[in-house]
Amino acid sequence: MKAKALLGLLIVASLAGIGDLVLRIPAPIPPALPTPNAYDAFVAAADRMPELPLDLESTQDVNRLFACLESNSEALRELEKGLRQECQLPVESMIVASTRPRMFRKLLRLLVVRFRIAEMHARFDAAAGASFDTFTFAQQIKQSALVLDHLTAAAIEEVAVADLTRIASKVSAEKRKQIVAAIESGESKSATNQKIVEDILEREQQELVAEVGQLRAMVTNLTGNGAGELESDLVRILDQKRVARKQLILALKE
Repeated sequence: MKAKALLGLLIVASLAGIGDLVLRIPAPIPPALPTPNAYDAFVAAADRMPELPLDLESTQDVNRLFACLESNSEALRELEKGLRQECQLPVESMIVASTRPRMFRKLLRLLVVRFRIAEMHARFDAAAGASFDTFTFAQQIKQSALVLDHLTAAAIEEVAVADLTRIASKVSAEKRKQIVAAIESGESKSATNQKIVEDILEREQQELVAEVGQLRAMVTNLTGNGAGELESDLVRILDQKRVARKQLILALKE
């Protein structure tokens, strides 16, 4: 639920036009985009599917879940293609970039549907693989110069970690070992990303203080949350995410 609430807040905040003040990580030299780039596959996947109903994440109607997966098979193929590619989110205008959380949320729902079908059929290795795809999706979204994207990735990773932790005891030893190795292999890169974000937030704190009053009023009026909460969310969530990862690894190693 926390992840859903955070993604909702991010979408509202981005549409409010908060922009560079809180959401941008300055990048002196834009990173080179890989070819192919997973981001292009994600955009193509999102373009091929409608917004999915919210209750697909909780419905017990497996036939409805299957129908959703079948009707969005082309989008799923594009999404799966992207999950196997290197990813770098492009430096875009804030107007364009502010639409990304909504797009990522739409794709997340499709991944969750695939996970839920496998879980409901007690195919726990397949469910673990589907949930790890969601985890991978979150890591790809972090390849961005926007704090907004990092917050979105953290919320998506929370979904994946919660699902994997819940089914860990039912997953085969071999599958658990594969997932642990994959998570641990990415830990150093994750720690580097977190340190970069923390350093940038600290460096920009002085500039933020000068404008935080106006921003707080804007965000409070729109969302009921103070700007200070939004500005501190990333570091807090990254800390929680690190703890959750450790708990997941312990559960998978049992």
